[in-house]
Amino acid sequence: MPSYLFWKAYVAEAFRIPSAAGEPTLLVGDYIYVVKVPASARRPRLNSLVVFRSPEQSGLRVIKRAVGLPGDTLSMRNGLLFRNGRQLNEPYARRHDLPIRSDDQYVSQMRAWQVAHLVGLDPARYAPTTRDWGPLVVPSDSFFALGDNRDESYDSRFYGFVPLTNASARPRLIYFSYDSSSGVRWQRVGRRIQ
Repeated sequence: MPSYLFWKAYVAEAFRIPSAAGEPTLLVGDYIYVVKVPASARRPRLNSLVVFRSPEQSGLRVIKRAVGLPGDTLSMRNGLLFRNGRQLNEPYARRHDLPIRSDDQYVSQMRAWQVAHLVGLDPARYAPTTRDWGPLVVPSDSFFALGDNRDESYDSRFYGFVPLTNASARPRLIYFSYDSSSGVRWQRVGRRIQ
């Protein structure tokens, strides 16, 4: 195997960020390096960004923040995330005051999977929104992932828990950043990803 293929398969890989789901941490047009995680260490670190295989779309890899690990109880109230009953300080999270639509197809999708994992609420009366849901308990073989840009991210709220075995890498460095309207964003080049 040529060394560059070995490097890409087992050590590190480059990605381009195509969407606003990770803002403000990752911007559209950021080019990043990710470090591969061996199978024996696939459990993400809490509150860290993780690259994982999409649980819905074969071949798609996604970058989100692991906000809940096995056994954690998660809920969201008015857009604020709670883990094990405590509100989290999330300086990386971006929230907008967009109107909440209760008839949205994604809200129906949320309810369909969340009802089976609901704790302490009557499932018949459960009506989640993107900013108000749970409490849900993370299963022993999974984690819960959210995009930092909460109103622009398609994440675990919609498709459910992510198997721990799907985690594959950790983002580490922005090696280039380009915005189509302003050009190279030099201040982002070389920035470590938290």
